Amino acid sequence: MKMRYTKIAIISLIFIFTSHVFAQQKRFSLGIMVSDVDINYAKFIGMENNDGVYIKGVLKDSPADKAGLKIGDVITEINRTKIRNALEFTVFLNKINPESELVLHVIRGKDVSVDVKLKSVEVTKILQAGVAQKAQSFDFDRSIVEVDEINFDKEVRDSKAPVLAYFYAKWCPPCKKFAPIVNELVKQYGSFLKIVAIDVQKSENLAKKYGIGGLLPSLILFSNGNEFDKIILLSSKEQIDNLLSKYKSFTEEKVEIVPELGKESRVESVAFIDDSNFFVSKRQNKVSIWDFEKGTLEKVYYSPVISSRGKYLAFVEVERNSFKWGDVLNDRFERVNGDQFIEEIAISSNGRYVATFGKDTNSVYSIKIWDLKNKVVVKNILTKVNSFSIQKQCLFDFSSDGLLFVLSVYGRTTVYDTKDWNELFTFVHTDESFRSINFSPDGRYILAVGKNSHLLDLKEKKEIKTNFLTIWFSRNPTQVFEPKKGNYFELVDFNTNKTLVVFPNYLAPITSAAASSDSKFVLSGSSDGSVKLWDYKTGAEIAQFIDYGDNEWVVITKEGYYASSINGHRHVKVRKGKSVYSIEQFYDVFYRPDIVMAKLRGEDISSLITLTIDEVIKNPPPVVEITSLPKETTQPKVKVCYQVKSTGGGIGEVRLFHNGKLVHSDGFYKDIATARSYKHLAALSGKKIYEEMRGIKIAAKGEIGPIQSKSKGDIFEDCQEIDASYGENEVSVAAFNRQNTVQSFIKTASFNAKIQPQEPKLYILSIGIDKYKDPAINLKYAVKDARDMLDKIVKQSSTIYKSENIYYEIFTDNNATKENILNRILKISQSSKPYDSFILFVAGHGVLLENQYYVLTHDFDGNINPENLISSNEIVEISKKIKSLSQLFIFDTCHAGGVDYIISGLYDARMSVLAKKLGLHIYASASSIQEALDGYRGNGLFTYTLLDGLNNNKIVDKNNDGKVSLKELGKYSQLKTVEISRSIGHMQTPLIINFGRDNVVYELKR
Repeated sequence: MKMRYTKIAIISLIFIFTSHVFAQQKRFSLGIMVSDVDINYAKFIGMENNDGVYIKGVLKDSPADKAGLKIGDVITEINRTKIRNALEFTVFLNKINPESELVLHVIRGKDVSVDVKLKSVEVTKILQAGVAQKAQSFDFDRSIVEVDEINFDKEVRDSKAPVLAYFYAKWCPPCKKFAPIVNELVKQYGSFLKIVAIDVQKSENLAKKYGIGGLLPSLILFSNGNEFDKIILLSSKEQIDNLLSKYKSFTEEKVEIVPELGKESRVESVAFIDDSNFFVSKRQNKVSIWDFEKGTLEKVYYSPVISSRGKYLAFVEVERNSFKWGDVLNDRFERVNGDQFIEEIAISSNGRYVATFGKDTNSVYSIKIWDLKNKVVVKNILTKVNSFSIQKQCLFDFSSDGLLFVLSVYGRTTVYDTKDWNELFTFVHTDESFRSINFSPDGRYILAVGKNSHLLDLKEKKEIKTNFLTIWFSRNPTQVFEPKKGNYFELVDFNTNKTLVVFPNYLAPITSAAASSDSKFVLSGSSDGSVKLWDYKTGAEIAQFIDYGDNEWVVITKEGYYASSINGHRHVKVRKGKSVYSIEQFYDVFYRPDIVMAKLRGEDISSLITLTIDEVIKNPPPVVEITSLPKETTQPKVKVCYQVKSTGGGIGEVRLFHNGKLVHSDGFYKDIATARSYKHLAALSGKKIYEEMRGIKIAAKGEIGPIQSKSKGDIFEDCQEIDASYGENEVSVAAFNRQNTVQSFIKTASFNAKIQPQEPKLYILSIGIDKYKDPAINLKYAVKDARDMLDKIVKQSSTIYKSENIYYEIFTDNNATKENILNRILKISQSSKPYDSFILFVAGHGVLLENQYYVLTHDFDGNINPENLISSNEIVEISKKIKSLSQLFIFDTCHAGGVDYIISGLYDARMSVLAKKLGLHIYASASSIQEALDGYRGNGLFTYTLLDGLNNNKIVDKNNDGKVSLKELGKYSQLKTVEISRSIGHMQTPLIINFGRDNVVYELKR
C-alpha cells in the first residue's frame, strides 16, 4: 500500500475511570468507540487485510479527541504491537501500565498513515460519559424469590400457583423505582400468585428466551408454567392491576389467540404504499412488504431504506461503494456506482433522488445527492463529523412530496429545495444533535427531537415552542399520532393538543405510526416486533402483522383468526381459561386465511365462521405423522408413509400433498342420482336470447352429498409413491375427524431429489361443443373458441417451450364424449411429470346442481346422468392425476364459477403456504349464478378477451418484465369481460382463482 507517511507527536491525557469492577484503578480510556474493521472498508482504502480497529466515535474533549483521532481512522498498532481486532485492542489497553506512553499507528484513508503519541497525565475530574454507574441496590420483599437459570423451572415452570416475574437490571434506575411497587403487589395479590424477580444480567438466556431485551423493567405472568401475558417497559402500577384483573376474569369458556411477541427486534418505521393494498415495515436491517388485503407477507428486502410513502427503496451493496434502488411492487432495481464508502442512505418519495452519506478514500465525509434518472451527483455537501454523541451524527431525509431535503449535523440543521438545491433555512442548535427528524405531510413543519424537541416552521422560518416529545404526522397536517406511557398512542389535534382517537393495548412502547392516503386506516409499529392495523376513525384494532424472520410470519385478526407461513403456527398459542395450549389442537378453528382476508377487506365474517371450539372438543381431529420419507433420493419416484391417530373423534378423509398439490385422497363423493327429466328453456326469454346463452337450467336433479370416507378405526397407516421433482420437495399430510368436519394440523416433511432435471413439456387439451344429442341446446361459437384458443396458446407457448415439447389435442362435437375426454386425461397423466405444465380449455354448456358444477359433454340428451356430465369432483380427480405442478383450467361455460365450491374445499387458503412450486389457476367465464355469452365478434365473450390478452398484448404485462403471467392474463380478461358485458347490457363477471405460484404464459415480442 503506497501512502504519504507523516509522524505526529501530540501531547494528550490519560483517562482515569472507575467502575464497580475496577474501583479506583487507573486505566487507559481514550474516549473512543471502536469495532473490527469491515473487510470492504479495508479494500476501499487500500489495506492489504482488515487487521486493526475502526474508530466509530470520538468523545468530545476526550484524550483521543485532543490527540486528533477521527471517526474513520484505523488503528493497526499500539507501541509497535500489531492489533488485529477490537478484542485484542481492549485486552492490550487493560494490560499496559497506565503511566506508560502510548504510540498508536493510524491509517487515515488511502494516502495518510500517522503515529499518534499519548502521554500519561492523570485526570482528577472524570468525565461522566466515561464512568460506569455504580450498581443500584434492590430491597425486595423477603417473600419475593430471586430466580435465575438454575432455579427457574422449580420456581416458575413447576409452580402450581400463577407466577408474576419481574425482569430488572441493577444498572436500571426505573427498575429500582418500581421495586417498592413490586413489594406492594405481595400484599395485594400474594394470596393467589407467587412473585419472583429475575436479574437479566445474571440470566441473559432467560431474558432472551422470553423476549425481554433492553426495555426494562418488564413483567411476565406465567400460568401452569406457560407464559400467559406480559408487559414490556412498565410505566405504572395500573398496567399490572389491569393485567391481573384480566387474568382473574378468564373462565374456561373464554378463549383467546395469542402471538409470541417481544422476541423480534423493534419495528422502526411503517408506511402505506399509496394507491395499492400494500404497506411496508422496517426493523433493523430488514424491510417487509405486506399485502393488507390478503393478509400475507409478500417480500422481504435486507439492509434497505424506504421512502416516506413506502413505494421506493434503496440499499447499499455489500462493497459499500454502490447502491441499488427500485420500486418495491415491481421488484426491479437499478445499480448506481459511487465513490464513497456509504454509511447511510435515503430515497425521495417520488423516486427521483437518492442521498448518500459516507467518506471518500481520504476520510472526508459528505452528503451526495444523486439524480437517479441520469445517475449523476447534482449536489455534494461536505460534512464535519469528528465527535461521538449518543445521538446520531448525521440525519437527512426528503419531504413527503420530494420537494425538500433536510440535513442535520451536530449543531446545525439545513433545509434545501430539490429543484435547484438552494439552502432555504438553517437552524442552529449548539451542542445538540437529533435522534429523529420528521416532516409534516404538507412539508411545512419539521419536528426534530434530541435533548429537547424543536418544531421548525419552514414557511415562517422560525422555531415554534412545542410540548410534543415524539410524534408522527398523519396525512392531515393538523393531526398527529403521539405515543403515551402505558404502551398506547393517540391521534391528537396538532394545534389544541386535544385527544381525538385512542389506540390501546400494546405489550410494548409504540415506535412508529402512519395513516393511509384515504385516512381510513392507521398502521403502528412497536418494540414488541408487531405491526397493527387500525380503523382511523374509531381506533378499533383490525389485525396485527408479525414477521418472525426465517420466512415465518403471522397475521391475526382481533377476533383471533389467523393466517401464517408454513411454520408460523409455532409462534401462536391458545389461552383457554387460565391455561395456555399449542395451536395444533385448535388449528382448524383459528387458522382461517379466508376469514383474515375477508376481515381485512371490511366484509362481514359471521357467515364464514362454521366451526367452533365446542365442535373441536366434542369431535377432535386426529394427529398426523409422516413416518417414512428419505432425506435425499436419486430415484424419480419416492415412497412416503404416514400414520394417523384418533384423539377421540375418529379418522375420516386423509389427504396427501406434494409441493402443495393434492396427489392422493381417500375421500369420495356420493354418486349422482339420475335426474328424472329435463325441460327446454325456450320459454325463458325468447329464442334469440336462448341461442346466445351458454346455460342450461335443470328442472329435476339428483341428490349430491358431501365428502364420504371409509371407517379407519383409531389408527390408520398408509404409503404412497410420488414422482420426485428436481431439487427440494415438500410432502404434506392432513386428515379429518370421522364426520369430516374438523381438519388436523398439516404435517410437512421435505426431501431433496438429486435427479437429472428435464426439459419441461406443455400438454394442452382443448374441448369445444356446439352440437349435443339434445339439439335444442346447440351453440354457435364453442368449437371455434376451442380451435382459436388452441392455435393461440400453441403459438405463444413457443416463446418459452421448444416446439417438440408442446403436445396438444382437440375434441369437438361428436368426439367430445366423456369417455374420450377422460381417456385422453389418463394418457396425459401417464406421461406428465411435476416439472411439466397442463392447460385444459372447455367451451360449451355448464350447469350448477346443489352447489356442484358440471360440464355437459356431447352425450347430453336432455337427461342428467353420470355418463354425460363431468363434475367438479372429477375435475379435481383430473388435477390429481396430472402430475404437472403448473395447471391452468379454463371453463367458458355458464355457472363455471361453481367449480370454486369444491376446489376451495381442497385447495383452501390454508394450503397456499405449501404451494411454493404448485401453480393451480382456474379461469371461469361466469360466476356460479351467471350465464356466459356465446357470441361476441365471432367468439364467446370470455374467450374473446383471453385471445386479446394472448395477442402479444403489452397492456397485460403489468409489471413490465416483458412476460405475460397466468395472474396477469386472468386479471386482464376478467376486467375486459366485465367492461364489454356491461357496455352491451349483459352482466358477466369471470371468476379467477390463482392458487400458489404464478407462471409465465408467453414472452412478449419486442
